[in-house]
Amino acid sequence: MNYRIFKQPLTRSYFPASIAPTLVKPSVYQVTTIKNLLRTSRTIAVASIEQTVSAHVATQKESQLLKTDELTVVIEADEVKLDYSGEGIMYSKAVAKADHFVYRSRQVF
Repeated sequence: MNYRIFKQPLTRSYFPASIAPTLVKPSVYQVTTIKNLLRTSRTIAVASIEQTVSAHVATQKESQLLKTDELTVVIEADEVKLDYSGEGIMYSKAVAKADHFVYRSRQVF
């Protein structure tokens, strides 16, 4: 399990619609998240997780969204979850100001 603790983070997660077609058309009775779906699914097995953490100067859009100067350094954390055939299950990207960044990782399979 991964823990990202950001103050005012920008986070996006993507996953193939073929993995969970029921989430493509949300239902008012749907009470799950993508992470819950992956954790409880018997057909979707996470075999590995690739993570990259890097620093860069904020782009103009990141600066606007984080309400900071353009010359601010930000941390970017990318994560790709792969199944046993090497196919991508989920991609997540989080960006935060470097002075508000803590990263912990714990992976249990």
